Amino acid sequence: MRTLHQNIHHHLKLQHHEHTGKLLHHKHTSYRALAVVFVLAGLAMTAVTVAGRVAADSLVAVQATVPPPIPATSAIITQPVDGTKLTNDSLLIAGSCPIVTPQVVVQITVDNASVGSAACDSNNDFSVPATLSAGSHTIIAKTFTITSRSGPASGPVRITAPSGTASQASPVIVTANAPVSYLGADKTTAWTGTISGGTPPYHIHIDWSDGKQATTTNNGGPQSFGHTYFALASYNPLITVADSAGHATSEQFAVGTYTEAAPKINPASYSTPAVTPKTLLGLYGMFLTAISVSGIIWLEAKHAARHEAAW
Repeated sequence: MRTLHQNIHHHLKLQHHEHTGKLLHHKHTSYRALAVVFVLAGLAMTAVTVAGRVAADSLVAVQATVPPPIPATSAIITQPVDGTKLTNDSLLIAGSCPIVTPQVVVQITVDNASVGSAACDSNNDFSVPATLSAGSHTIIAKTFTITSRSGPASGPVRITAPSGTASQASPVIVTANAPVSYLGADKTTAWTGTISGGTPPYHIHIDWSDGKQATTTNNGGPQSFGHTYFALASYNPLITVADSAGHATSEQFAVGTYTEAAPKINPASYSTPAVTPKTLLGLYGMFLTAISVSGIIWLEAKHAARHEAAW
């Protein structure tokens, strides 16, 4: 039996080391050096992964809020012309807008008080209805971006409303917080402002200029009226407020929208990254395979060493 064991042991030696006929103990293999190699390889692959992520991040542009540009020129009032004498109390103040993208909003003031605003249309024109009291008035058109940044104002247009035909100013006062109400991506907007003067309660009617209307009654003060539009576009709603004594006033206000341009990829990062995700996956697979094979060899060597020690 002992002879049989010796033959088997000799066969194992020759099978594992056919050139020398000797079975080396695992201590002759530098596993520490091999571990160092694996650690260095892992660090190198980690560095490559980080570099790949940095390269990928360079292809992503961060979208920031860029305010629309302020026009360099003012709006021009073409109606009424300077020196006009009115024959009634109502008039339409109209004119041309500065050419700029996105289009601006024009606010009309009469004697430094706002009487309404309008979003410029596709022809770069605007129009704002107004009702004036008797006497002389000065009209000015002020430009604003849709984010309410102030631009240049037009020259003054002086008109006269004869006392025999023009009505007296209504005691009801409608004051908007801003010349334009912003229409967000969800197509919702809100008019915010204050209603005062006259005799409350007030009957409030809003024509949202899209075929929809809304009415309410309250005692005035700070107000907010919201609305959802069907499409992202510019609108010119009209709010009319009447008090309990029958006095009424109307004011048009602008609703504007601003769609920012899509973010652009950095031109300097157009080149394809040197290490693609597919390449990284292959490298990691090879690395794990090498570790697994080395571990199996090490375990077999330890097993062979124990077997040799037993003999």
